[in-house]
Amino acid sequence: MQRSVLAKLGIAGGVAAAATVLSLSGSTAASADVYARLVPNFGSYTECVYTGNEWAQMGLLYGYSCTPARWNNSRYELNTW
Repeated sequence: MQRSVLAKLGIAGGVAAAATVLSLSGSTAASADVYARLVPNFGSYTECVYTGNEWAQMGLLYGYSCTPARWNNSRYELNTW
């Protein structure tokens, strides 16, 4: 009888630990999505540079650079200063 209670507690603890790990991994993915929405990003380097030039000519930024996105290397981030 005691073994079955302890086994059930062990299984419940394992399920809780797995749920915690899954929720933490989901939160890191969500934070990457938020970052991607806050920083202007583009599908090509040319598009990034073109937009940076347009914004600089309008006086919206002083300088800029286009770098591969930290969260997805196939996209480019427009970093301004």
